[in-house]
Amino acid sequence: MRLANKIAIVTGAGQGIGAAISSRFVAEGAHVIGIDRNDKSIAALAESLHNFTAFTADVQDHYAIEQCINQTIAQHGKIDVLVNNAGFQYTVNFVESTLEQWQETQRVNLESIYMLCKLVTPHMIDTGSGRIVNISSTQSIAAEPAVTAYATSKGGINAFTRSLAVELAEYGILVNAIAPGCIHTPMSIINGVDE
Repeated sequence: MRLANKIAIVTGAGQGIGAAISSRFVAEGAHVIGIDRNDKSIAALAESLHNFTAFTADVQDHYAIEQCINQTIAQHGKIDVLVNNAGFQYTVNFVESTLEQWQETQRVNLESIYMLCKLVTPHMIDTGSGRIVNISSTQSIAAEPAVTAYATSKGGINAFTRSLAVELAEYGILVNAIAPGCIHTPMSIINGVDE
């Protein structure tokens, strides 16, 4: 029960790493607000977990995310933990990729983290503590072909995390990044091959 009475927000919570994080947090005593754009997967997780609130939203929708933060504060009065886990990846050679694919990748993987941190940190500053965990990837340091936009976004997460950690340390807020390798999730199936 290391997270007893803690309020945590987890993005991309409907499946894969996000669902595992949410399940473990609940087991450790936290109340989790899980955000996911897939209403079926997030609802299924809510049915299987106590102390879990499902919030259906795309992290690219800044207004919806702000509503989630406001509702969480109104109901619980604080946010102790933010896990920025939502991610997007397409696999196509750089010369065949499009600007739209690049932009969506940056919006989901990087811009959403900026927005969530921007919305959550004032509340953490008010309480004098907080934990922010950004999910990066080993792709940020050892990339492979056909993932240029994804690798770039994850490298950006690393730089953002280091800068934010320095800036928020004086308020008792710890900011870290975790860079998983290949994890058996729906995103690990690439072009029909289970990596």
